[in-house]
Amino acid sequence: MSRRIFRPILGFDRGAAQIAGIYFVVSVGWILGSSGMAAFLAGGNARLLNLLENAKGIFFVTVTGAGLYLMVALTNARARRQAEEKQLMEGMLSVAQRLEALGTLAGTLIHDFNNILAVIRGMADMVKLEHYDVRTLPAHIEQIERSVIQAEQLIQQLMLFMRNAPASFAETDVGRELRNSLPVLRQAAGRQVEVTLKIEENLPDVELLPSQFNMALLNLVLNARDALEQAARQQIIIEAKARELSRYHSLFQPKPVSGTHVTIAVADTGCGIARSDFVRVFSPFFTTKPLGKGTGLGLASVLKVMQTHRGWVELQSEVGVGTQFTLFLPAVSRPAADGGAVQPAQ
Repeated sequence: MSRRIFRPILGFDRGAAQIAGIYFVVSVGWILGSSGMAAFLAGGNARLLNLLENAKGIFFVTVTGAGLYLMVALTNARARRQAEEKQLMEGMLSVAQRLEALGTLAGTLIHDFNNILAVIRGMADMVKLEHYDVRTLPAHIEQIERSVIQAEQLIQQLMLFMRNAPASFAETDVGRELRNSLPVLRQAAGRQVEVTLKIEENLPDVELLPSQFNMALLNLVLNARDALEQAARQQIIIEAKARELSRYHSLFQPKPVSGTHVTIAVADTGCGIARSDFVRVFSPFFTTKPLGKGTGLGLASVLKVMQTHRGWVELQSEVGVGTQFTLFLPAVSRPAADGGAVQPAQ
């Protein structure tokens, strides 16, 4: 314990050494000089010499005390100033980080709103092309309403972010959510693209922010659609299944994880992504699309959504063959049959 206390004191401090040296020189000089001066002034008078010795001692103590006070006061003032500067810098860093996060959020919202507008615009075009067919009109209007609701939810999320309010997750059946989203995803992919949905039976529930999850899924489908433009067979397969992980880790999840997870894979038969771009594709505004076609792949928002859900996203791709993005979501823990509890994924 004492070693820990005295270690910083016993270590060499250049500033303290300079102060001690100055104090030593001044003290020795004062003692030698003032003693000779007192003897000279007393002229052999013992009483006067005694008074002068006492006076020089009092003077020395007074000057030394005042000097020590000034040095300590200056040191404390400098320490306070440094503490204030540090606090100011930390505050500025916090503001900068929040502004950076807000900028990233604004960038992702650009993609998400563009996607929602594309669905609304597409449905409106379908209504016009089909000449207001009463058989299909209600379905198109329903999809437009869903897109508007998603836009409203995005605005609510932005307001919650600005207020630094916690997000409200809900236990959700991923299979039902995917089935509900399928018409919008097919519309976003276009008529020329075949969209297939495969859902494993008895999937465990997961905790979701449905609007964020749907936006992430829509981003992946739109990127898959763009990758399929020059493909001979234009197909997107969305597959959901449960996986039991045991200390699983990968390039995209370096920390080992265990437990039941639900995976949602979005695979296409498009142009593929070069392995050298595997990490870069998740950067905001990075894109492999031609100039003038979009502001990026929107995968930064997908990554952020998965982090918000305590999950992650993985990428598998081969140039000229196709690409698959897989979303990993931890399943909700359920009580075991013996009265215990199944632990959630770590």
